[in-house]
Amino acid sequence: MTHSVSELLHYLAKAFGEESSEEVARCAVEQHYVQARYPDARVNDYRKWEAEEEVKCMEISGPMFNKWLEYVKEVAEERERRFNALLQRLCQSSLAVVLFGSRARGDHTPLSDWDILV
Repeated sequence: MTHSVSELLHYLAKAFGEESSEEVARCAVEQHYVQARYPDARVNDYRKWEAEEEVKCMEISGPMFNKWLEYVKEVAEERERRFNALLQRLCQSSLAVVLFGSRARGDHTPLSDWDILV
């Protein structure tokens, strides 16, 4: 497990059978990731050149990200189908099935799990 954006991009490229280029690795500016995750980490405001650099990087890494996003959607749809089939079986043979957590609240993401009590 890692929080390094450059490592994550390397693994992502490998998952799609592509080489991770040095140019993409250079674009994985760790400071942008850290600042997005931890808002208090940034001491100064963004400068124009930093924003322009990130836009260029998105143009480079965007197609790979889009491919990953499509894959995540496919996986999420398959997980949803499997969960619904399991839920149907549980409801037929259980006294009660309770859904809780992010899916019950409606603020889940495609990668969220299902929290159930049977």
